[in-house]
Amino acid sequence: MTGELHELLTGAGTFADDIRLPRMLHATFVRSPHAHARILGVDAQEALAHAGIAGVITADDLGEVNAPLPLRFAHATLRHPLMPHPLAHDVVRFVGEPVAIVLAEDRYRAADAAEAVRVEYDPRPPVASIESARSPGAPLVHDTAPGNVAGTYRWRIGKPDLAIHDAPVRFSIKLAISRGAAVPIETRGCVASYERDADTLTLWASTQSPHYLRRTVADLLGMPEQRVRVVAPDVGGAFGVKGGAPREYILVAWLARRTGRPVKWIEERREYFLACQQDRDQVHLIEVAATREGRLLGLRDRFALDIGAYALYGHLVGFHTAAHLVGPYRLPHLDVQFEAVYTHRVPTGAYRGAGRPQGAFVIERVMDHLAREVDLDPVTVRQRNLVPPEAMPWDTGLRQPDGRPVEYDSGDYPRLLRVALDRFDYAGWRARQRRNPDDGRTLIGVGVALYVQETAAHGHERVTLQMEPSGHVVLTTGPPSQGQGLTPSLTRIVGQELGIPPGWVRITTGDTSEMPDSFGTHGSRVATLIGNASVNAARALASRLRAAAVDAMACGPEDIVLQDGRALRRGDPGAGLAYGELMTRLAAQEPSGISAGGRLEVSAVFHPEGAAWSSGAHLVALEVDPDTGAVRILRYLVVYDSGTVLDEDAVRRQVLGGVAQGIGGALSERLVCDEAGQPLVATFADYAVPRAAHVPSVEVVRVETPSPLNPLGLKGAGESGCMGAYAAIASAVEDALSAAGHRVTALPLQTQHIWEMRRSHDGADAATHAGR
Repeated sequence: MTGELHELLTGAGTFADDIRLPRMLHATFVRSPHAHARILGVDAQEALAHAGIAGVITADDLGEVNAPLPLRFAHATLRHPLMPHPLAHDVVRFVGEPVAIVLAEDRYRAADAAEAVRVEYDPRPPVASIESARSPGAPLVHDTAPGNVAGTYRWRIGKPDLAIHDAPVRFSIKLAISRGAAVPIETRGCVASYERDADTLTLWASTQSPHYLRRTVADLLGMPEQRVRVVAPDVGGAFGVKGGAPREYILVAWLARRTGRPVKWIEERREYFLACQQDRDQVHLIEVAATREGRLLGLRDRFALDIGAYALYGHLVGFHTAAHLVGPYRLPHLDVQFEAVYTHRVPTGAYRGAGRPQGAFVIERVMDHLAREVDLDPVTVRQRNLVPPEAMPWDTGLRQPDGRPVEYDSGDYPRLLRVALDRFDYAGWRARQRRNPDDGRTLIGVGVALYVQETAAHGHERVTLQMEPSGHVVLTTGPPSQGQGLTPSLTRIVGQELGIPPGWVRITTGDTSEMPDSFGTHGSRVATLIGNASVNAARALASRLRAAAVDAMACGPEDIVLQDGRALRRGDPGAGLAYGELMTRLAAQEPSGISAGGRLEVSAVFHPEGAAWSSGAHLVALEVDPDTGAVRILRYLVVYDSGTVLDEDAVRRQVLGGVAQGIGGALSERLVCDEAGQPLVATFADYAVPRAAHVPSVEVVRVETPSPLNPLGLKGAGESGCMGAYAAIASAVEDALSAAGHRVTALPLQTQHIWEMRRSHDGADAATHAGR
C-alpha cells in the first residue's frame, strides 16, 4: 500500500472539514424551495434573534460582489451565456438556488436560524425538461434566451445527406440518458481566513482547480491575485463537480474578509443533491446509413442537452459528446448538431467523462442496432468498421470548437478487440446463452462496447524540483491530488532519473502559493502533463549533477552513474561524491542555481503537442430475472489502452471506480423531478448508487500503444472505466430481451423499467419507460 493510500485509509488525511481555526464562524445557505419564482422580499429578523447568530446576508448586502460569475469556457456558439450571481437577487431559477446566508458560532445554530429566514416568493411556471423547455409558448428561463436555447453547434463531414438518401440500409433511433450525480464521498466545502493587517486571504477548498478558483475570488473581491492563496487539502473524490469556482466558495471568502473571522461551509448531502452541478441529460435523434454488409456509410444526429438554469459548463459537455460520436470507427459522412437548452433545474457540467460517455453510448447503440438490421453478430459489425492501426494517426474530419482536429494519435483497435474477445471467452458465453434452458428462470445477455477517449487535450503544467544536500527531493506542482495514485508514480519517475529511492521524493500539490499557474485536475490530463514535466525536470537536475561530477572527477559525462545519492565513476563503485558535495561545487560556480535554502532547484514545463486518445473495450455478461426485471452481472471485462502505464495498480483502481459509476448510471442512478421542477431525489434513500452486491469482480487487462505526442508515451486513464460501461450494459440487457423484440434506447435501466418492458406485448423500447 502506498503512503498516499495508507494515510487516507487510516484516517490520517486532512480534508476541508478537518480545518479548524480559532473564532471560526459557520455558514449555512437559505435555498429556494421553488424552481421558478420572483423574490419579493427577505425578512431575517426572527433568524437574527437566535442565540449565537453572527449575521444574515442577502443579495443586497453584497453590493458589487453580487455580479454574474465569469464564464469559464466561452464560445461564440453560446449565444446567451447567462451565469448566476453569487446570491439570487430578483429571480430564482431552480430548487436549491441560494438566496441568503446565515452565519453562526456553529453549523447547528446556523442551520436552525436558516429555517427562520422568511423569503416571500411569487412562484412562476417552470420548465423542467428539454421537451417542455422547447415546446411552443414555454416559459422562458431567461428573458434574453428565446426558445430557451443557450446555443447551437454543428459539424459536417463529407456528404451525409447524399449518403443517407442513397444507402441500401437506413434506420432511425431515439436515444436518451437521464440526469445523474457524481456523489463523491466528500461533498463540497471550504474554509476561508482573512488577515486584515496584511490584506491576505487564504482559502482551503475541496477543489480540482485551485488556481482558477484563486483568480476568480481575487477578481470578484477586487484583490490582487498574489494576496489570495488557495490550498486544496486531501479531496474525497471530485469527478468533475469540484472544478471551477462555485458561488458558495466565493461567498465564504467574501464573508471571511467582511467579518475578519474565519468562515467554514461544508455541504450537506441533501444540499449536494439540490445544488451541486449534474450531468448526462441528453436526447439524440439519429439517422443511420449503412451497406448490407454492415459497413457504416453515414450518420445524422440531432441532439439536445439540458444545461439547467445557467450556462456553467453544460455546452462544453455537448462539444465532448459530438467529438466522441465517431468512436473507433471509419465514418465517412457525418452531420451532427446539438442544442444547449435552459431549464429550471440545477446547472449541468462535468461529471467523469464530461459528455464523452454519452458519445460512446450513442455510437455503440448504433452499432448494435445496425447488427440487428443486417442480421450479423454485433462483434462482426464492429470489426468491419474499425480504423486499422496502419491508418494512424487518424483524422476523423471533425474539428474542435477551437479548430483543433479530432485526430487519433495512435492505437490498435482490432488487436484490442481480439484480446478482449479471447480473455472474455466471447464464443463460450454465446454457446452458454444458446444452451440456457427456456424455462423462464433467467435470460442471459452478452454486451460489447468499444470506446475512444480524448485525454490531456489542452493547457500546460509546471513542476519544480528542489534537491536538498542530503539528496532528498521536493517536487512541487499545481494540480491537486484527487486519489488518482499520482504520488507513487511521480516519486518513481524522479527517483529513477536521479538515482535515489522513491522514498526520498516528497510531493507537494494544490497550493497556489507554491506554483504560479496550473490548469487543474480534469480531463484525464494530470499524469501525462505532470509526468512528462517531472521527467524533464529530473533529467535537467541530473544533468547539473553530472556536470559537477565531471569537473570534480575528470571524466566524461557518460562515465558518471547516479546511484543512492552519490555520483559514481562507472566501473568504480568505491569512488564517488555525495550530491551535497556536488551542490557545494555548483554553488561556488553558479550561485544563482542554488536557492536561498541551500537547495538545487530546477523547473520544467510540459505542453502537449495535441490530444492523446485512449481506447478500450468493455464486455459484460449478465442475467435478467424475467419475473422482477432485476439484473445480475455475471462477468465484466475491461481491456484498456492508455499508452505507457506508470503504475498499473493505480490505473486499475481508476478503471474499477469508473466501472462502478458506469454500472450505477446504466442500471439505477437517476435524478428525477416533477412537472413543477421539484426534485424527487435528495438523499441516498432515493438515489440508488451501486452497493457492493451490485458490482461484480472486474477483470482489467492492459494493451499498450504509446502515444507519439509526449516523451513518456502516456495517455490518460482516469475516465476509462466509465467510458464503455453505459453502452456495454445497455447492449447486454437488450441482448437478454431481444427474443421479445425489445430495444434499449434509454438509460438508466432500472428494475421497474425492465419489468414493464417484459410485461408489454408490443416490443416497446426501454425509452417508453425509462424516459418518463
